[in-house]
Amino acid sequence: MNMLCTICNLLIIHVENIYVTKCGHIFHFHCLSQWISSSKTCPQCRNQITKRSIFRVYPTITNEVPGAIVTMLRSRLDDTLLQLRKQTEKFNEHKDLLIDARVKLHNHLQQKLSNKEELRNKDLTIFALEEQIKQLKLVQNEEVSELKEENESLKKNIQTLNSLQKVLNATSDDVEQMLEGYTDIRTVAKLATALKRELCESKSKENESRDRLQAVKEELHFMNFLLIVLQAKLLVTEEKAHVAQKNYEYLMKKRKALENPNRSFINDSQESSIKQMKPNEELNSGTVLNDTNTSFPSEHALLNSTRNAISILDLPSTSKTSIFHKKEQAKIQLSQENDPNLSSMNIAYDGLGGHSKLDTFPVPNTRQPLKSLVHNLRQPAAAGNQDISNMLEKEKTVTGKGKGKGKGKKKAKK
Repeated sequence: MNMLCTICNLLIIHVENIYVTKCGHIFHFHCLSQWISSSKTCPQCRNQITKRSIFRVYPTITNEVPGAIVTMLRSRLDDTLLQLRKQTEKFNEHKDLLIDARVKLHNHLQQKLSNKEELRNKDLTIFALEEQIKQLKLVQNEEVSELKEENESLKKNIQTLNSLQKVLNATSDDVEQMLEGYTDIRTVAKLATALKRELCESKSKENESRDRLQAVKEELHFMNFLLIVLQAKLLVTEEKAHVAQKNYEYLMKKRKALENPNRSFINDSQESSIKQMKPNEELNSGTVLNDTNTSFPSEHALLNSTRNAISILDLPSTSKTSIFHKKEQAKIQLSQENDPNLSSMNIAYDGLGGHSKLDTFPVPNTRQPLKSLVHNLRQPAAAGNQDISNMLEKEKTVTGKGKGKGKGKKKAKK
């Protein structure tokens, strides 16, 4: 006979605690105690029972177990082990899931903390940006107010400049009418100051132009004088070249005479000198006649001025490296003391291959050129500021200082 517990639907074994109610129904103790704790009735007949109305039963059962019970118990054991194995696998799966959930939870917590920190930083950044925006708005408002004030001052300056320009470009009658139309004393004073400065500036420009013209005239005079000097030097150089050519021809003739001892050099020189003296006299007379007939006094004056300029002007052409440096001529010492014929005729070699008398030329009068006194006549420069822009800059600096003081007071109040 098998007894069954109707609460858990399991067989009642003698080794277990068996309790019976007052109505005679048998149950497991733990099953019946749980039932009574939730409901005070019999699980089978629903009669009222309490913990005091249940009693323990001690049945006497033989140890012989039939084979059907063993088979049933084994099958139940196998089922129980299988369920236990399944529950163990589920437990392990749930345990792994729990571990994963804990890891995820930990990660989520860390992410949450980082998000909180990031959110806090962003809040601080937003707060700082809001404060910065407020400061920038204040600065922008101050700058806008300053720009408005500066714009107003510039408009006033532009109006003043336009009026000054009209006054400067208008005639005297128009200026008088414009001055009568202005009622502000400061504006009239500015216009009068501008007119005075413009007058001083025009006078200074006139003086500068006059001085510049005088300097250009002096420079032109000096360049003309320098041109005359250079032309005279060119003439002297040409004459020297001609003399050097004649000396060269004479030396060549002398060399030929020395190489030919059959012909006396003195007779040839005397004959050549006699032949050359006549043409020279004719040329001299011809030049005199030509001068008396075709020359003009201005040419003689030009020649004399150039000669005087050569002796007066101290140019840097005296240096040895200059192209105007006068080279020393080769001195040919031809002694006439040993030649009785030349000493008796009172003639000397003229350096042109012939003989001529020595001439004494007059020394030119060396007089320095007079300096013009025009450059000493200078008009005094106009005093005071002559530029309208400088006047406006001074006014801007004065207004800027006033604004700076006003800003300093505002900042001090803040």
